[in-house]
Amino acid sequence: MLNKKGQAALEYLMTYGWALVVIAIVIGVLIFMGILKAPSAGTCTGLDKLAYADHTIDNTGKFALYVSNGTGAQITSVAATTGGDFSGTCTVNDAASATVNATKDFNVVCASTGVTSGQTYQGSATITYIRGGKGSHTETATCTGTAP
Repeated sequence: MLNKKGQAALEYLMTYGWALVVIAIVIGVLIFMGILKAPSAGTCTGLDKLAYADHTIDNTGKFALYVSNGTGAQITSVAATTGGDFSGTCTVNDAASATVNATKDFNVVCASTGVTSGQTYQGSATITYIRGGKGSHTETATCTGTAP
């Protein structure tokens, strides 16, 4: 009689276990087919010497990338261009002073990127600079997310 109780409990757990596995597979297939959209946190990757802090995009398509000078030296002639899903022009801090001291924060603002409200984007901002008055360097931040 004792064995029958264990068998009933095991059958109960197995039934619900298989039901949960089927539900997980169905949800996975729906996400893979694009019927459901998985939540995506906005992030940027690809920067090496420049440290990524944050990025924002507003409902008008204005993109802002917040970074820090992690090169260990002053950088000059800092400029940025767009790529990927982004278009438009970019400015660094205020366009007049494209010089950033070591460990200081700066931002890249790209207006009129063409991204509309609710759109999922994967755009890039390519930042060029001269480190310590010597060679020219290029870094590209590829940013993903969904515009508000």
